[in-house]
Amino acid sequence: MGPCGPRVVRHQALTNMALKSGKYFIWAAAFLMFACAVLHSMAWMRAQGDFSPEARPLAALLWFLLGIDWAVIGGLWVLGASKGIAARPLLLLSVVVPVSVAVGLCLTIGPGFFPVYLQLGAAGLLLLGAFRLT
Repeated sequence: MGPCGPRVVRHQALTNMALKSGKYFIWAAAFLMFACAVLHSMAWMRAQGDFSPEARPLAALLWFLLGIDWAVIGGLWVLGASKGIAARPLLLLSVVVPVSVAVGLCLTIGPGFFPVYLQLGAAGLLLLGAFRLT
């Protein structure tokens, strides 16, 4: 049979499959973060009436910076997925962003607010993907 027995070949195939599935989970998490950024940016037109006219420029700046932050985090997750296990510590550290946003939304708006679950879903997919990287 040669130097590689059937067990070694099967182990390598499972390792490859785990690595690919980990990347897919991380890509899905990044997609959710991009979706959150787009939805958040689109909601400004509806939310701007909640701010006084003199506070609107600052509110708009903060509003769009949050959307940009989520898009950048999603992009970094895609890059991290391409690096594999070498990026695992940074991927795990970056899960703080969507979790803290979800906690903040829960505390200020309430747990019934749908974007809370988008952020937690992105965090969960990222964790699942990071732990699947081998």
